[in-house]
Amino acid sequence: MAYNVVAIPVAAGALYPSLGIKLPPLVAGTCMALSSVSVVCSSLLLRRYRRPKLTEILEIIVD
Repeated sequence: MAYNVVAIPVAAGALYPSLGIKLPPLVAGTCMALSSVSVVCSSLLLRRYRRPKLTEILEIIVD
């Protein structure tokens, strides 16, 4: 979410008048695509998550 809060105004040119920062559309599109890939990869990792059993948690605390 932080990426989108920063990158979208930069890609839209909101910082160009004050700071002279401009992001070409090709780079902005690539960044958005990589952002989507990272979200998909995170969701796929969540599918493999297994809730730890209480006995496993207690063993870790006792050791």
